[in-house]
Amino acid sequence: GDEPKPERLYDVEAGYKVNSKWVKGSLNLYYMIYKDQLILTGAQNPDTYEALYTNIPDSYRRGIEIEAIATPLKWLWFGGNVTLSQNKAVNANSGDTVLSYSPSVTALIKAGVETHGFTASWLTRYVGKQYITNTSDENFTLDPYWVTDLQLGYALNVKNACTINFGVSLNNLFNAEYCANAFAYDEAYYFPQAKFNATGKISVEF
Repeated sequence: GDEPKPERLYDVEAGYKVNSKWVKGSLNLYYMIYKDQLILTGAQNPDTYEALYTNIPDSYRRGIEIEAIATPLKWLWFGGNVTLSQNKAVNANSGDTVLSYSPSVTALIKAGVETHGFTASWLTRYVGKQYITNTSDENFTLDPYWVTDLQLGYALNVKNACTINFGVSLNNLFNAEYCANAFAYDEAYYFPQAKFNATGKISVEF
């Protein structure tokens, strides 16, 4: 295939931050203009199964990012972030199309507690609709999805010896059925993600 061209990027950003005793937050606006952006085509190399890339002559990514975290109590924190964006290839003849694998909405909600050696954290991720190819073809899309994970831990301090860390991760807690990736030829081929699953670990620190 053709050798890829180097990308050129012109990036303009403006932001604002808040940093108080209990709340930290930020707001960021960005506008990135690309020349020859290298992006995924949605296809794979039939021999190696590697994802294929191509240069898009003119494209842009622009949006707003908001993030905040609050610590109302010494042992409790919660917060999240959200990004709203437009990610498009500029097509003079056929109109702008959405760039592949570029959701216009992503978000994260998180919370945690930490006390007496115990830790627990809750993470809920949202990823909006994605196009697999760069044609904005509704037949080649990834549906939006929500996924929640819960992580539990305990640190046991053995006096003058070591710390034993116990951890359990409960993944996809609500058994969501979703696909986080796919590729396309004449039709779309999807990669389903695991339903509810759990992992555990034990580590020792000397």
